[in-house]
Amino acid sequence: MTQAYDAKRGLAGKFLVYISYHASLGVCLRFPHELGCLIQWRYRVLVKIRTLRDPPKADASKDSQAKKPAPLDFADLSLSRSRAVHAALIDAQETLIDQRLFSLFRECVSRELMLDATPRWHVQCMSPSEVAFILSSGTTLQPVKVTVSYSPLQPSAKEGGDVWDWLSKWAEVHLRELFLKAPAPLPKQKRRSQAEKADADAAASAAMPNLFANFVSWAEPQCEAVARYMEASRSGDAKQE
Repeated sequence: MTQAYDAKRGLAGKFLVYISYHASLGVCLRFPHELGCLIQWRYRVLVKIRTLRDPPKADASKDSQAKKPAPLDFADLSLSRSRAVHAALIDAQETLIDQRLFSLFRECVSRELMLDATPRWHVQCMSPSEVAFILSSGTTLQPVKVTVSYSPLQPSAKEGGDVWDWLSKWAEVHLRELFLKAPAPLPKQKRRSQAEKADADAAASAAMPNLFANFVSWAEPQCEAVARYMEASRSGDAKQE
């Protein structure tokens, strides 16, 4: 049996998957309950970037599918059992990586808020599964809303999106790159005194990569460039009319 999952303590030393053999089905996977729900619903870090002027259009068909996770890419009866099991493990790995990524991102946001280190980024809301910001431009450009969430992966839209949708997907990829390139956390030591534990916690906090600050330094110029492009496009369309 596994202990209750604690995001702050991480997954080290915990059982992540049970592998068994079924006489009819072959090799089977079973995930602990506290992780199985996230894996079954394919939780991922999702980023949405839009200006306040251009909120995403409501789509009734999407709302009706809001509770349906994206279909598994390996749900193909033609796959061999071994390939299907491997694909399931890779998919579960992505869910757990993004879970830790979002947890670290929220920790960095809280730390930056106390230091007031990002004055242009105003937190609109912060919950266990979502952090939303309003990025003030300081110019005539419209403010930009940036939402980072850890939620079920939704089926991709068949039609192509606009440049904000493209930037949102790029932001997801870049955020994962920042996380995966970060140094590994310091190993924990047992039997430490309170003073040693406090020093170790301070060292671990100092060594922890500032995922939010790194994301902000990348996202600000990208958002401003896209906002200027959209404003220029609207101006050009208005002149043609």
